[in-house]
Amino acid sequence: MSVKISIQDEAHTHIKLAQEWDQVLTRVRTIPQFKDFLHPLSYSTLFRNLPDSGHVVVINIHEDHSDSLILTSSAEGPLHIALPDFSSRIADDLYHDLKILLHNSKIQSQGDRNNTGCRSHLHKRASVADILHQLWSFVVKPILNSLEYSCFDNSFTLFLRLTLLLKQPASNLPHIWWCATGPLTFLPIHAAGIYTSTASPGVYNKLSDFAVSSYIPIISFLVKIKQNAEQINIKKLDC
Repeated sequence: MSVKISIQDEAHTHIKLAQEWDQVLTRVRTIPQFKDFLHPLSYSTLFRNLPDSGHVVVINIHEDHSDSLILTSSAEGPLHIALPDFSSRIADDLYHDLKILLHNSKIQSQGDRNNTGCRSHLHKRASVADILHQLWSFVVKPILNSLEYSCFDNSFTLFLRLTLLLKQPASNLPHIWWCATGPLTFLPIHAAGIYTSTASPGVYNKLSDFAVSSYIPIISFLVKIKQNAEQINIKKLDC
């Protein structure tokens, strides 16, 4: 009986604390500068703080397909790009293969060796080149094509592309901020490409040929970056 009473008391205590928390938040949000305190950022706020150039790419993984959402400051709204050939199962397989490859190369941390070492002799695993090839084919290439980054160059456009690359450093390439989910967060999207000797001449097959990549954990991270940059610029002006 006493146990039941203590559980009820604990439940009432939690309810009371939750109510007090809501009341405190309500009072805080009456202050103009804190009206959005602990609220998720609105799309309009996120959109205003997008980078002036480049693209923010959010990738959501599902058990039988994936989708990407492209955010660009110059666009009126988000662009949806379907990734029908990439699923959570494929991402999991690539992640496990990569862990085993890192383990076999003595790069992986000691903490994961017991989990993956025993599997390395059971199956013939993909090489790093295979993993990067699949990331390119199933994830990166469809996105670049939809964003009109030409992945199929003839000899003339190859000449133009090489000329541009010689005239401008990699830092002047378009910038892509990748916001991945699930096991894709552990895979090297920035290195996606075809690195085999059979790659066709005159065809660009690596993400690094088209854009500079960065990773962000959540989109709102860009808001903090922009706000910090503005504060730094203000301090410089004050000096």
